[in-house]
Amino acid sequence: MIEESRSYHGKYFLTIIFASILLVSFGILVQNVFAMGPGPGSCYNEYVATIVDFKINNGTQIFDPIAHPGLTFQENWHNTYLVTNKVHIANQSSQGNTNPGSWWEGNDYYNFHGQACSDSYVSPNQNVTEGPFGIQDTEGPFTQQQVDVMTVGNSVTYYVQWVPTPTAPVNLSAKGLVPSQINLNWDRNCSYNCDFTNYKIYRSTSSGTETLLTTVGNVLSYNDTQVTNGVTYFYKVTSVSQWGESPQSNEASAMPFADQVVATIPIKSGVDVGVNPNTNTIYVVNPGGYNCQGCAVSVIDGATNSVTNTIMDQSGPIDVGVNPNTNKIYVANFGTHDSSFHVFPGTTVSVIDGATNSVTSTITVKEEPDGIGINPNTNMIYVANRLDNSVSVIDGATNTVEVQYQLELILRVLV
Repeated sequence: MIEESRSYHGKYFLTIIFASILLVSFGILVQNVFAMGPGPGSCYNEYVATIVDFKINNGTQIFDPIAHPGLTFQENWHNTYLVTNKVHIANQSSQGNTNPGSWWEGNDYYNFHGQACSDSYVSPNQNVTEGPFGIQDTEGPFTQQQVDVMTVGNSVTYYVQWVPTPTAPVNLSAKGLVPSQINLNWDRNCSYNCDFTNYKIYRSTSSGTETLLTTVGNVLSYNDTQVTNGVTYFYKVTSVSQWGESPQSNEASAMPFADQVVATIPIKSGVDVGVNPNTNTIYVVNPGGYNCQGCAVSVIDGATNSVTNTIMDQSGPIDVGVNPNTNKIYVANFGTHDSSFHVFPGTTVSVIDGATNSVTSTITVKEEPDGIGINPNTNMIYVANRLDNSVSVIDGATNTVEVQYQLELILRVLV
């Protein structure tokens, strides 16, 4: 006996199946049974074919209607299931010869009877495999359809119950608002089949790789407390009903933040901090002791939380500002004092190049500058001078004082 696998007949069978789907979709078939194609006994040198194997694959299970007559299975609406069958060709044709010939096959699909002769010749005593080919629903959810596939030798019948697939949740959001917890919220998406019973929550620490975390009831929020502070988590959610599980929702992610100290970095007596978010570098001014012992600017790498450089500054640094656009750091030098606490007012602003961590310029302002503000968009630096109540305005492009405002005079005008 010859075993042969052919796809041509699967194409033929698929054609008559989808012809029936088309007619059903146009409302032509209601109660009557229609037939299309030649009947049995009309094929060229016709052989009797007998269905010896028939398998249905819906993506999760394999069904065998030959082994289980009257088989009924459920399939999600709009899904496609696959059918593969094998027929055995008789030892001789109905004409009493063994010449190449054809065989007849038909089907009934929701009141439509399709029938045809095979479009290629076969030889006697061989098995021919047809398919796989797909079948879809055309009537909508909550319908049951009977399918009959027949040859002259026998027939196979099964039933499909088309059920509505739950719709995926929408607007999933994730927020890490408190330590060791991420709050999830979503909206139900209900155009039909609104009898959701549960929601399944999927989670991962990388995008697109979520696996099942937990199943909750018919609620629209969940607080995930099985998380680690500082780690980003990705989530998706599905709806569940008696008919199955929906596709996954949009992806949302969040990181829980720890309300705790994550590192302690030893420095000198720091009094002010400036941060460049572009380089993840932190600058801390250390005013030091008398005679400016230990006066410096500590440079910290935000990635490692370690001091990578110490820039000495003997003019009594008191405040620091950072322009992230130019990577320039400005240090207000308040002044120093001796062991008898005699004060020596400072009058300068030190300019540090963040690329080299070195002082590239010193700008003279008024006495005891102790506050700095920077406008990164205009590259202007504003220095508050305590001793004479003034503000010096520095052009960051030229490192020169453009103007100095006398605060006392301004106050008099305002009063």
